[in-house]
Amino acid sequence: MRKRFYKLFLVGQMEKEEQWLNEMADHGFLVLNVGKFYFDFNEVDPGKYRIKVMMLKGSKNSEKNQDFYRFLEDMGISYVDGMNFPGVCYVYLKMPKDSDVNQLEMYSDVDSKIRYNRLILGYMIFATIAITLIGIWNFYMAFGRSDNGVSWLNAFMTVILAAIVIYGIVTIISCLITGHKLKREKRIHE
Repeated sequence: MRKRFYKLFLVGQMEKEEQWLNEMADHGFLVLNVGKFYFDFNEVDPGKYRIKVMMLKGSKNSEKNQDFYRFLEDMGISYVDGMNFPGVCYVYLKMPKDSDVNQLEMYSDVDSKIRYNRLILGYMIFATIAITLIGIWNFYMAFGRSDNGVSWLNAFMTVILAAIVIYGIVTIISCLITGHKLKREKRIHE
């Protein structure tokens, strides 16, 4: 039986999303399809599968990523679904919980963690700048035009966009701190 759950995870919350998907799998719901704000699940035996979420460069359907899925398939890891974003994609993988690949960590070494952190950082910088520019334009539309008075819809949207920009700045700072810690960890291991 298929069930749909509506849930929102923001960029940088991949671990939280993965944890929730694994909790759902432990309760007998295996993710089948992923949208921007929803997840479709199929009922399975509880605790049979583990889900791994990865961020990859390019489209989920790019030739390079298709080769990567075929490589994972040889190890018993199946591609479930993916979501494209500008320049990156999130992919959802399933594996049997009792197999050897269950312990597989996609970002296990410091260099791959640094690359993943830079990927999120770059995406968040781009998105935050774009939303800031939209917010400035929206602010002007709400308060800068004297001919029509204040546009309350634009004022409301400006507040929403400001909240999103604040989230983006916090995520960027978090990525910078994480990047600094990872570089320090890399120097220690060298």
